[in-house]
Amino acid sequence: PREYVSKEEKQASDAKTALNRYLHYYSRFDNHEKAMNLARKQKATVEERMKKEGHDVDFLVRALDTIMECRRVLMWSYVVGYYLEGKKMKRKY
Repeated sequence: PREYVSKEEKQASDAKTALNRYLHYYSRFDNHEKAMNLARKQKATVEERMKKEGHDVDFLVRALDTIMECRRVLMWSYVVGYYLEGKKMKRKY
């Protein structure tokens, strides 16, 4: 025997599920955005030190550019994953 679930309880449960789903994707998006901004600050620091000390550490700048690009892709992949609800492609996310 199944217990009766009121319409209000069902709506509350659905709202909680939707909120948890949103928070899952948003928190990951936000974490990647923060990490990307940190890499941007690190890049500025590295470039400033390069100018002061005259060292050629261009590979560090390129590495930080790559990190920022990867973070940007990862960040936006969570937006795509969120909107792919119910789609076959979602399995990739």
